[in-house]
Amino acid sequence: MKHYGSRFHETVETVEDTQIDFDVSFGGSIKHINSDDLQSARLKCSFGSLKVFFDNALIQSGNVDIYLDISFGGVELYIPRTWKVINHVNCTFGGIDEKNTATTTGTPVVTLSGKVSFAGVEIIYI
Repeated sequence: MKHYGSRFHETVETVEDTQIDFDVSFGGSIKHINSDDLQSARLKCSFGSLKVFFDNALIQSGNVDIYLDISFGGVELYIPRTWKVINHVNCTFGGIDEKNTATTTGTPVVTLSGKVSFAGVEIIYI
């Protein structure tokens, strides 16, 4: 863990849960998801940065919901290129960009919902 002054810090963590819940505020965090049965994720980031790697996660049910609550920050989602992403996020003075090309076969399906305001989210297919 790196500390920058008294408020901003950066963490790196590997998580194996089926239901993910991350909350980053005034800091930076890198999360590696190693779940054998990812069911849902809630990602909250304000005044910070969050990178989440889903490349070692499996979706047994075929569907996973990822809820975003992002404000005044930046989030990078590293998603396997074979996953289909459906974007239902409400963006206000922010946006969601996709990098690289998805080569999905239709499943598993990731549904993004929530809100992004004064922030940016990048979906990076790996």
